[in-house]
Amino acid sequence: NGKVPLQICEQPTNEVTYFRALVDASGVSEEDIMLLPLFTSIVTQMGAGNLSYKELDQEIQLKTGKLDVSFHLSEDPSDTLQFRQV
Repeated sequence: NGKVPLQICEQPTNEVTYFRALVDASGVSEEDIMLLPLFTSIVTQMGAGNLSYKELDQEIQLKTGKLDVSFHLSEDPSDTLQFRQV
C-alpha cells in the first residue's frame, strides 16, 4: 500500500532531534546479507552524490554532528522462533 509505519516519541532533548529508522531486509539475497555488516561499517566513510567523503563528513558535522548505521536482528512477532534482519 506504500505506507510506512511511523512512531514519534517526544522527549526533552534540548531541541536536538534524534532519528532512527529500520529497514526490512527480508528481500535481500542471502549472499548480500553476508555483506551487510561490511556495508554498515563503511557507509558513513563514503561520499554521496557529488560530495566526496570529506565534503559529506563536513556536512554531517555541520548539520547533524553524527551519523551512525548498524545491522540489527529482531524477533519475528508472528513466529518467535524466527528472526528478522533489519
